[in-house]
Amino acid sequence: MCYSKCFSSLVYRRALGVVCVSLGLNLSFIAPAASFTTFESGQVRPMALSPDGSRLIVVNTPDNSIEIFSVRSNTLVRLSSVPVGMEPVAVAMRNNSEVWVVNHLSDDISIVDLNTRNVKATLRVGDEPCDVVFAGDPPRAFVSVSQEDAVKVYDPDNLATLFAYSRKLAA
Repeated sequence: MCYSKCFSSLVYRRALGVVCVSLGLNLSFIAPAASFTTFESGQVRPMALSPDGSRLIVVNTPDNSIEIFSVRSNTLVRLSSVPVGMEPVAVAMRNNSEVWVVNHLSDDISIVDLNTRNVKATLRVGDEPCDVVFAGDPPRAFVSVSQEDAVKVYDPDNLATLFAYSRKLAA
């Protein structure tokens, strides 16, 4: 598997280290960094904690995957890695069993079922999406799409596009 590749990413290790330190968790499982040049997209929101606090989801941009950890007292336990689209840059938990992963280069969002640890749907959103946020009643998914200078709104239950706002269209 790509476990050693996963921990060679300096950005990934630093982000994971910050979370571990802030939660008072043991960092002994992180290997020393190897020197390399990185060309992947910058991460926007690389980590998300499940609403119940039991799982931590972290993007692994160089490996085009997410890493799933169980949060236990004073440590993280790696549960699995799930392949997603190209260059994941942000994750958002919809609920305790579903995470949306924004893939910057493949122009889509991978919707991952955390119970089966598989991508259950892929939502094409436009050129270079950057982030997704859930808000509203009923809940909606708001996706920023950088190259379109737009925010697109989706129904997370049926993945229908409800609305798109673009400064390019409004000007």
